[in-house]
Amino acid sequence: MKTLMTTVHQGIQHINNNSINNNIYKNFLLTPQNKLNKIENDSTKHLIPDQTSLSDILLYKKAPMHLPTIDDSKKQKRQTNDEGQAVFLKVGTLNVASSENWQKYIPAMMRERRFDFCCLQRIKMSHRLLTDIGAGNKLFWTGRSNEGVAIVVCGKYAHKVQDVVKVHDRIIHLKVRTDKHHLLNVFSVYAPESERFLDEKEDFYFQLKDLIVGIDDSELVVICGDFNGQVDCDRGHDRGVHLGRTVGEQTFEGALLWKFASEMKLSLANLCSKKKFESLVTNNVGGDGRVFDYILVPEKDKRWLKNCFTSKVENDCQHRMVVAILRIEVGTRDRDIRLKSGL
Repeated sequence: MKTLMTTVHQGIQHINNNSINNNIYKNFLLTPQNKLNKIENDSTKHLIPDQTSLSDILLYKKAPMHLPTIDDSKKQKRQTNDEGQAVFLKVGTLNVASSENWQKYIPAMMRERRFDFCCLQRIKMSHRLLTDIGAGNKLFWTGRSNEGVAIVVCGKYAHKVQDVVKVHDRIIHLKVRTDKHHLLNVFSVYAPESERFLDEKEDFYFQLKDLIVGIDDSELVVICGDFNGQVDCDRGHDRGVHLGRTVGEQTFEGALLWKFASEMKLSLANLCSKKKFESLVTNNVGGDGRVFDYILVPEKDKRWLKNCFTSKVENDCQHRMVVAILRIEVGTRDRDIRLKSGL
């Protein structure tokens, strides 16, 4: 043992007395013993000064290693960002007024304007009406003659439709899985015209109300269509339904719409946005601007509504399209439900 220690001591003195590379000899002396295991790994060599004695290195090995780590706050922030990802949905509604060209320009419009769902009213029905209208879009429809309603679903969500409900010629309801947290209920409706009997008008809203009541509170609802009525916001109506923006006088059919929206706690999305007069008009037949087309969302879901406006489609189309853009945060709805239920 004394001979071994003497040899090691002489080797260290030889290193200090000569100009030969100290690091090479130190590694040579330490390698047979394998005490430092190459100073743990190559990534920690920069933590040890070049001019270090053997005893200092041994003391350094006993000290705890403080390697760079990711801040816990950054980890938490990253998880929050992952949970806060949003799903954007673009929904439109249009009364094609029995136009024969809608099967041509609607698929092109879906692709160019990047619509996810497009609700149509008064589509001209025929036995040659196809469910696949190109570009991966799928058509769901119901009705007869010129009173049919339909919903065009883009290719992204076409295979995620879980349920289809058809009520006579005026209501169609789709249930779509938008992501793992949310179910979206899309309605395309066409309310009875002013010349129809009162019983038919009341029956329409009764059937629509019955469908909405059966939807779970955790699911999203968007009702699009032509309600053939105009709401007057100057009559002291509930501002939760609208923000006091409309044109013209209220019609009897508009009063039925307001009563239905108030009872079901629905907001008229295109009247909740602060737009100019020209941006609210959906039907300009005869030069008289009217608002007959609406997008309705529950008041509890109004926070997802980012924008709602009207847009011109084709020259031969009498109505303007109403467009709503929704931003749904993934995971938020489930968290809110757990908080409300005390889970």
